[in-house]
Amino acid sequence: MKWAVLLLALLGLGTAAGLLLQDDNGYVLMAWHGWTVETSLIFFVILLGAVLLLLWLVWRLLAGVWRLPRWVRLRRNHRRAARARAALHAALLDLQSGRYPFAEKALVKNAESDAPGLHYLLAARAAHRQQAYDRRDRYLHQAFEAEPSGQSAVLIAQAEMQLEDHRDEQALATLSMLDDPAVEARRLQLLVECHKARRDWSALRGLLPRLRDFGALSAEAQRQLEIQVFGASMAIAADRGDVGALEAAWKDAGRDLRHETPLVLAFVRGLMALRQIAQAVDVIEQHLRAHWSEELADLYGQLHTGERARQLEQIQSWIGQYGEQAVLLRAAARQCRHERIWGKARQYYEAALAAAPDPLTYQEFAELLVQLDEVEHAKELYRAGLTAFNRGQGQQTVVARTHRESTRDGGMRQ
Repeated sequence: MKWAVLLLALLGLGTAAGLLLQDDNGYVLMAWHGWTVETSLIFFVILLGAVLLLLWLVWRLLAGVWRLPRWVRLRRNHRRAARARAALHAALLDLQSGRYPFAEKALVKNAESDAPGLHYLLAARAAHRQQAYDRRDRYLHQAFEAEPSGQSAVLIAQAEMQLEDHRDEQALATLSMLDDPAVEARRLQLLVECHKARRDWSALRGLLPRLRDFGALSAEAQRQLEIQVFGASMAIAADRGDVGALEAAWKDAGRDLRHETPLVLAFVRGLMALRQIAQAVDVIEQHLRAHWSEELADLYGQLHTGERARQLEQIQSWIGQYGEQAVLLRAAARQCRHERIWGKARQYYEAALAAAPDPLTYQEFAELLVQLDEVEHAKELYRAGLTAFNRGQGQQTVVARTHRESTRDGGMRQ
């Protein structure tokens, strides 16, 4: 395009010059060392243009010759980079397909490309999958040295592989070397895995605010982790017999988490272990006012305070709220049995068995009948409870076998 514009411009200048000189051609006289040359102005202009064009062409030719080695080098590098990209693509496919020896060989062969750090890092993963730990560590070192800007990625990959090998202490040391805000979220995720593997609940508890600040986990994952951490802290406090630590963990969990049934269960069990029965009863009652939990209802039936009638009235209130749940009926039977109200206890056990033939309910009802000297009837209930238990075990076995077979079939189809 630019050549066409230049040609048109020259033609325009020539036309303008011709129009100006058509009445008077003019002349040019040059003298040098006794030599004189006289020519028309038009010829001189044409000659001068031809000389300038020739000089420009010679300049372009010389410049092209001067740049030829660099051009050849660039073309060679371009072809080498294209081959390296193709080899990297093939190596990635091999790596994902489980062809680890082929992937490793191709990555190392093309490591001296425009991305040596990436090649060595992927080669380390291929060696790791082959349990070639010496080669893996060598590639990680080469990746670390090859690209200073990618050292954080190398440390992250090293920590991931250490965790896969269950070398938790080494992974923790590797993660402690990282001080890069760009990978802080991933570092925190790996720290969670590391502390979980070490069952270091105290360290995880201290990590929770940073996990929240960096958004390292999804909202649901963060919530589940907090429930797990505070629940474990409560269990540890209960094992140590430390009521203060148990209540501190419950308080530190925050208002929202204190509505989560698994955390309430952990707190109640801790209170029960430390004989804080009245407080456990209050916690269960507060939770069950708005949130149904079969486990908490079952625990409530096992707790007995000095207020004889209040707990039974509370259970009857829940039956009106949640319906005749078998676990509530059994809880009511337990309270009646504890208060030696034999007739009502018997009625509640019978209603609980009608709602759900549970082995534990059979056992407790049979124990009540033994207390009432109805031994033969108690034997029948023991046998029925054993049958229900065996039936439940059989169903669990069938479910487990079906799950294994479906998993195996799914794997074969894949």
